[in-house]
Amino acid sequence: MAPQLPLYVERLVQLDAQHLDDTFMDMIQEQAKAVFRFASPTAGTDNALEIGTALRGAVFGFTVASDVPSLGAELMGLQYRNEGAATGSRAMDALSAKQKTLLGAATVLLPYLTSRVEAEAVEHQWSTLGDHSWRLRLLRMMRRLGKLWTVLSTLHLLHFCLMDGKYRSVAERLVGARLVPQHRLGGRGSMPFDFLSQQLVFSGIAEFCRWVVPVWGWWRDQLVSTAGRLNAWSEGNGPVVDSTDAESIAWEHHCSICEISPPGIPFRASCGHVGCYVCLQAVVMQDAHSKCSRCNSAVSPISRKK
Repeated sequence: MAPQLPLYVERLVQLDAQHLDDTFMDMIQEQAKAVFRFASPTAGTDNALEIGTALRGAVFGFTVASDVPSLGAELMGLQYRNEGAATGSRAMDALSAKQKTLLGAATVLLPYLTSRVEAEAVEHQWSTLGDHSWRLRLLRMMRRLGKLWTVLSTLHLLHFCLMDGKYRSVAERLVGARLVPQHRLGGRGSMPFDFLSQQLVFSGIAEFCRWVVPVWGWWRDQLVSTAGRLNAWSEGNGPVVDSTDAESIAWEHHCSICEISPPGIPFRASCGHVGCYVCLQAVVMQDAHSKCSRCNSAVSPISRKK
């Protein structure tokens, strides 16, 4: 019998599976909150922690606890195996009942308990209690353990990325639950890894740009406006401009429809007033004989502002 090669699972694939699991859980929780808010406006807010924990417990029960891959692992073609009982790289031993219980406690129960204690401490102001209060001692001990767990998780993530790449988290290493490919002959599940990774990266970049572009546009307008005021103040209120000329100058730098400054892709209406191309084109498409909001003249035809 030929010797079996060591099992290697791409690190990025395992991290992508975790990211997909978190994304699916966020989607499920948002839908559940919407349902509860429909029944009662405060139901989804007051019990958000319990609702999220119940959903995580249900998902864990129907997937990992039932020897079924999680949603993200299924898309990435992975599943858990009992690494301690595996006799070779092709072994697919299922997790034991003890491993499932410990993994569920680490991923579902412990986060809920720590979050609930923190919420109770804030609501009832445990920090104002005396040093001899058992509640305050419990809160301090829990926070120290939380900091220690954060440090261990960070070091373990570095070890996972740079060294062995076997276990994504400290809990998986302690329990002995390792993600391995479902198909031993190299199948990659229902979604190509490279394509999925690109989609995750592109989605992240798109979300970042959707946040940055409006913010940068607002800051740019503020900087331009502030620079104009400072320039006018430095020159002693600026040059005297006739009110008619000032109004025409203001119209030249503002869309005649949405009033944004400067207009996006500036076009000029037949009457001479400037506006965004999208705004002017929408008005013309809606009514070919539409009138300008400033001079009541015909808007069509429009031409690119030079």
